[in-house]
Amino acid sequence: MPEKAKPAGASGGPPEIIVSEWKPHPKNTLLGFLSLRLASGLIIRNVCLHQKNDSRWVSMPARPYKREDGIDGWQPLIEFADADTRSRFQAAALSAIEKYLTGAEHDK
Repeated sequence: MPEKAKPAGASGGPPEIIVSEWKPHPKNTLLGFLSLRLASGLIIRNVCLHQKNDSRWVSMPARPYKREDGIDGWQPLIEFADADTRSRFQAAALSAIEKYLTGAEHDK
């Protein structure tokens, strides 16, 4: 391997996440919907940004369904293998979203 080449992921920082297609939709804890483009090129659409008090989180796209008791439920379309992976993704996504919403990544 040439001396200046680095193996994948050797940059030292978290993979970059790019936010796009922000659509405000305030309702209960929901602030709105957005798309996330991961360093791999994967684009996740219809990600929800939520906030309750001082806590913010993202939820992955889900499809609605009726439970046997007639109550509406949501089936996640994307899941994480473990809690640690989910936590790292949450932190990276929220950091990218904060930059985007404060104008560092787009024009208001």
